[in-house]
Amino acid sequence: MAFPKSQKSILSVKSLLFTPGTKSDHFDRAAVVHADALIIDLEDAVAPSAKKEAREASLRYLEALSINLSCVLRINAPDTRVGLDDLQALLNSSAEPDYLILPKCDSSATIRSIHNLLRETGKSTKIIALIETAKGVGALDDIVGGTIKNPGAFDSIVATLPKRGTGQTKKAQNNPAFGRAPALTGLVARSRFVCV
Repeated sequence: MAFPKSQKSILSVKSLLFTPGTKSDHFDRAAVVHADALIIDLEDAVAPSAKKEAREASLRYLEALSINLSCVLRINAPDTRVGLDDLQALLNSSAEPDYLILPKCDSSATIRSIHNLLRETGKSTKIIALIETAKGVGALDDIVGGTIKNPGAFDSIVATLPKRGTGQTKKAQNNPAFGRAPALTGLVARSRFVCV
């Protein structure tokens, strides 16, 4: 049974259920636990050897959606081969998630291109751009400026800072521009958001 599309602003969503794309038997649980949205994750939660299987299962589910719930698809970074495969499969399918999460965004051109491709295929899917890298933080003026020139291209910009002990933090610590203190890494990124 298909339900009418009711796209909520991502800002009104209070509870999200993240589910790996390999666990299609868990997708309907979001409604059972009264989550506001289901996020099907094709990126971090899926092993490289299972990416294709997860993509196919996720798109099958979204094509035959049987719950009245906001659905979000988190693809792999769009500048990777597997991310392009995710995007192409979505564009070629009848699946239409409410939101598409783009990880590791670092330019408005990428966001704009994906927005245009979604519209060309008749999808009203909105984009949530994740800023997860120093390059992305450095490109915030471009990303936010691109949004202002192209309103509606994406719903939200979400910034995530690297956690202590992760490879990204270690790379940032060893970068002379950030110094060696993890706290400084976060301060530099946060100060960019204040400036924008």
